[in-house]
Amino acid sequence: MSSEPAPRLSRGARPSDDQLLDGARAVFAQVGVTAASMEQIADAARCTKPTLYAHFRSKHAIYLAALRRELNRLQAWLFNAYDQAAGRPAHEQIHTAMAAIFDYAEDNPDGFRLIFTTEAEGHLAAVTELITTITTKIAELIRAELTALGHKPDDDLHAVAALTVGTAIAGVQQAFQAPPQKTHELLELATRYTEHALTMLIPRQPQQRDVQHDPA
Repeated sequence: MSSEPAPRLSRGARPSDDQLLDGARAVFAQVGVTAASMEQIADAARCTKPTLYAHFRSKHAIYLAALRRELNRLQAWLFNAYDQAAGRPAHEQIHTAMAAIFDYAEDNPDGFRLIFTTEAEGHLAAVTELITTITTKIAELIRAELTALGHKPDDDLHAVAALTVGTAIAGVQQAFQAPPQKTHELLELATRYTEHALTMLIPRQPQQRDVQHDPA
């Protein structure tokens, strides 16, 4: 395979913001935000540095634009999966929540790395906002399911939803470092871990006790 950079777009072809952000996403995911240069981003986006600066004033500006785009894409991806699972048993919704983020990471590895493994100004607040939104959505789905089953959801429901999100993210980060065949095992492990937390919210039925009466 040739290591030569991809040819630049012809002069008549104006790159879209999405094309530029695709190139930036790949560079940021591979070398990090601090080490990335505008020249590297321009090469990845198959454009010139002046063109890149015409669209985005600085590396930080293109980073924030790329991050925000990936955050929006991930949220749309996950919410679509959650909505499709709505109304199913709670354990199936937990599995769907886990599988959705694993699937996103598999289909968009650079996007996942950009969101969860990079650090730059403005990153923490944006990612925290997304995680809070996802956690609230999962809590609503689980609450609706438990209520439909006749259970009164515990106050710790939001904590279980947060565990679901955090466990899924940690599981995918582990999957990036593990052999591909381990991905399914990590998904199942993360699912069982969170399902166990969910079962703690379902009140146990009181056990019947034999009552002995004194003979009349």
